[in-house]
Amino acid sequence: MDTRIRIVALHKGSTESLENIVYKVEYYLTLIENGVTRTETMIQSLSEADGSSFVPYDDLTEENVESWITSHPQYNNQVEVIRHMIFEESMSKIEDNFPWES
Repeated sequence: MDTRIRIVALHKGSTESLENIVYKVEYYLTLIENGVTRTETMIQSLSEADGSSFVPYDDLTEENVESWITSHPQYNNQVEVIRHMIFEESMSKIEDNFPWES
């Protein structure tokens, strides 16, 4: 399984003590598994900014934001949802001819 993230939007705001805090990220999460590729749009709310580990907006890197996404507990759930979608699509034969009706 391979995952890819492409960030498409950063939501930012300010508090009394910090300015330009990124509090939400919109991104495309692509999952490649067993030769199947699926991309879904995701929105990830982030933890409250901590002054001791705060990175100023102008100093952010793509790697910073990706690490926030992948270290968040919701990320693994998002990956599993896409894995389930791929599984469901691979099993998507709908049968209306039941064995007991033969």
